[in-house]
Amino acid sequence: MSNCEFKFIVHTEYEKDYSVQNHTHPCYELVYYLDGTGESVINSTNYKFGQDTFILVGPKTPHSEASATGSEVIFMGFTTNYEDLREGIYENGSETIKAALKEIEAERNGKRPYHKAMLNLLAEKVVLLLLRTSSGKTGEQSVPDVLEYIRMNANKNVSIRDMASELGYSYDYFRKMVASAAGENAKDFLLGIKIKNAKEYLLNTSMSVNAISIVTGFSSPSHLCSVFREREGLTPNDFRETHRNDTFINNLSKNVR
Repeated sequence: MSNCEFKFIVHTEYEKDYSVQNHTHPCYELVYYLDGTGESVINSTNYKFGQDTFILVGPKTPHSEASATGSEVIFMGFTTNYEDLREGIYENGSETIKAALKEIEAERNGKRPYHKAMLNLLAEKVVLLLLRTSSGKTGEQSVPDVLEYIRMNANKNVSIRDMASELGYSYDYFRKMVASAAGENAKDFLLGIKIKNAKEYLLNTSMSVNAISIVTGFSSPSHLCSVFREREGLTPNDFRETHRNDTFINNLSKNVR
């Protein structure tokens, strides 16, 4: 007996600026975007989607979507006994889930003998692929997980190319995935985290710029200074002096009161 029950599959196209108002389903819904860009809102959380991203929505979870450019979409509904399915948006680098959805679509359209039982088995195949994707053990991870991975490893002297390789993605695909989710290119996203961390050290420690460049993962002190000046308009030492003076004046004002 299958651990999943197939409910529906719909293959459609949205026109530019098309939107679907907030609604729910009694079952899980997987929404696979074959192309196009737009935004989906799941339980008040906003996600940007692009080509070959897919969204998983839980039963009775409010969700809506809007297509900015027009998009081709496959919707699949199912119920399952499996636990640990995680709502949110995912990238499918190997396109295994897209291929499985196309297989389900062909089976539904063919209506051969035992097609209902086969659809339930194919739905279970999709769920198992989703569980593998959620676990991150196959190299496929949700976009939020990938961004968190970058944040957690920003203090290491590793490049975006190194991170892509570590997670099992091609360099170009990884950059595209990060840019789509973060709203800026992967290199700038990584440098932004490094600079934010450097500011914390400058304001809250007496560490030298040389030491800070090491703990924040810059290749050298000069690299830190160059990026810092480009982004903040002043050197790390000038930033420290200016903002520490501001902090001193604010604290003095509070004491006088």
